[in-house]
Amino acid sequence: MGYGAGKTKAVQYGLGSIASLGKLMASMYTTCILFVAIVLGAIARMSGFGLWKFLKYIRDETFTVLGILLRMFEAAIAAAQPSRCVRGHLPPAPKGRLVVIGAGKASGAMVREVEGHWSGPIEGLVVTRHGYAVSCNHIEIVEWPTQVAGLGVAKNMEQAIVHLKKARSATTLSR
Repeated sequence: MGYGAGKTKAVQYGLGSIASLGKLMASMYTTCILFVAIVLGAIARMSGFGLWKFLKYIRDETFTVLGILLRMFEAAIAAAQPSRCVRGHLPPAPKGRLVVIGAGKASGAMVREVEGHWSGPIEGLVVTRHGYAVSCNHIEIVEWPTQVAGLGVAKNMEQAIVHLKKARSATTLSR
């Protein structure tokens, strides 16, 4: 979860909602520090050089590499945003309407982009996890608390799929 998503969750559900993420990050950093201090420290001592002196020696290179990795990570996240990648995967406009059916955490954001770039008639149903819904004008978004949808949601999706027989185009935006 990126900074923006964490900030949104904190605003919507309070700071307690990201406490478990903070605990996970703290335990990960603690484990890394202990590994460096204990395991690498012992190896350095057996090899005849000081760990602290070595870490000071590679400090600049380490920060350079970390900066490059951070920029690569941010570029990958930006490239995967539905606002940047959905438009290029839309099919040509069919004769008639487009029926959109989807499921998954990103499906809400994806169908919002489809609605924003589609000029013809459009309808559909998307199931997403609780907290990932967005507002759409023509496509129904159902939030479900777990990744396994219940029978009620499955019935709604089945009804939406029946309408596919009348639609002239179908595309897959996610798997």
